[in-house]
Amino acid sequence: MQVAFERAFITLDNYPVPIIRALKLRPWLYKVTLNVSRNYVSRSKLHTVSLESLEDGDLPEQDEDWHSQPELVVESSERRRELEALVATLAPSYRDAISLCYFGDLSYQETANVLNKSIGTIKFYVHRGIELLRKRQESQMNEVR
Repeated sequence: MQVAFERAFITLDNYPVPIIRALKLRPWLYKVTLNVSRNYVSRSKLHTVSLESLEDGDLPEQDEDWHSQPELVVESSERRRELEALVATLAPSYRDAISLCYFGDLSYQETANVLNKSIGTIKFYVHRGIELLRKRQESQMNEVR
């Protein structure tokens, strides 16, 4: 995140004032962050994680008293990392759309703006990507058995 904000700050310094005023900041920052993360991923080797503990594909909801149950916090963060690793195996178009919609909490429209695609294309990418994730998760579960 720090690298993304550094790049954004440096880039904004070179933009003319009218462009900065017209800039939709949130989608633009996501685009900068996406590009920084793509560069990082392309330069590093991803480690795969076993998904045997991830049965439903859903992350558990944290209770109000999650501070008193640190094992729930650790388990939730481990499942999120496993899910992120699985998402990282998808084709870039599916991976980017799912990451922005689910991990970045962007709407379909905001994701479409960031990726310069139509909203229908983004909905297709998310739907198809989730379908592929389910199949990959099922195949990994079958391999464990």
